[in-house]
Amino acid sequence: MELDNEADNFERGELDKFKIPIGDVGRAYKLRIFHDNSNPFPGWHLEKIRMENLASGEKYTFQCGQWLSRDDGDGQTVRELPAESSSILPLQNTDYTIEIYCEQCKQTNNEVDVSIQLFGQRGDTGRRQLVKTTLRKKPQWTSGKVGKFSLNAVSLGDIRRLAIYQHAEGVELSVEKVIVTASSGQRCTFETGGWLRGGGSSLTLHASPHEDDGASQDSGETHQVTVFTSDVRGAGTDANVFVSLFGDRSTSATLPLKTSLTHKNKFERNQEDVFKLETGTPLGRLTKLRISHDGSGLAAGWHLKSVEVRKVLGKGCGPAAVFRCDQWISKSKQPALFLDLRAEGTGTADSTTSAAVTARRSDDGAESGAGEDTY
Repeated sequence: MELDNEADNFERGELDKFKIPIGDVGRAYKLRIFHDNSNPFPGWHLEKIRMENLASGEKYTFQCGQWLSRDDGDGQTVRELPAESSSILPLQNTDYTIEIYCEQCKQTNNEVDVSIQLFGQRGDTGRRQLVKTTLRKKPQWTSGKVGKFSLNAVSLGDIRRLAIYQHAEGVELSVEKVIVTASSGQRCTFETGGWLRGGGSSLTLHASPHEDDGASQDSGETHQVTVFTSDVRGAGTDANVFVSLFGDRSTSATLPLKTSLTHKNKFERNQEDVFKLETGTPLGRLTKLRISHDGSGLAAGWHLKSVEVRKVLGKGCGPAAVFRCDQWISKSKQPALFLDLRAEGTGTADSTTSAAVTARRSDDGAESGAGEDTY
């Protein structure tokens, strides 16, 4: 959807507001913003976007603080921004490295114009034009070459398929395979052996069941999560509770704590509830835990004492990662309904900002060209 760019829009230090008629998209979890790199001085440094659902009153903030520019920053003109609000947890952004193995390339006078789109369990990246390699050089689409590119997106979770497009007329490109590696450590190989012939051609590829080096892909882990509700007045909650686990290798999805193995009525005062959770990929050593609830039910405020997480190993469990809290998760006590807790330490609350689409450009003296003329 286009944001009309009038003569005085998107200038340095300014605030622009737009009213956009769209259908019900449900609860927002990310926003994708981009420009077409047209007109003189298209580079744009975006501070943040605020969005409000005028029907429901729901408000979201999307933090950016980056360039959308071919010449500044990382050279990308597309940004995916995770939604933040008082009732949801912001997802994490992930860097994806893409290696495209070019088998053959036949072309006339036109330059090769390739874009790619990744699909995962949390949606897709949109089409991303592959303009510059990770070395910030123009790609060389020649036989036997490997083009290496990067893109950043809100975490897709498990990558399931990709689509690769070739837009230029008079070009025939044979792709042997594509390898995608996430900064979390996830690695997927897409075998193809197919041709992209002429403008508008495309290939859709599904991840191979095994890596090209013969190693099988990670199958995930099971964790035992023990939640301790404090022994203070009104500590219990009937709200729906969720948790995200952060490791030094990967991060889990936001997982609901549905069925307690120890109590039918979970999260009551001075109670210990045990849950079993499956993660999509191995997490490594746990470093952080994010716990939240949706504020539903009467007296939804919850005083959490601590959480212990153990990796399930066969019939037993590994050592516990302890996340101490001793705080309220309550709208009446703090602006956000989630807390970030560090392993073997005290929890620290990450407050989120609640805020018709409002885009603000940076007003930093170092960003001398923060305004832009692009649509």
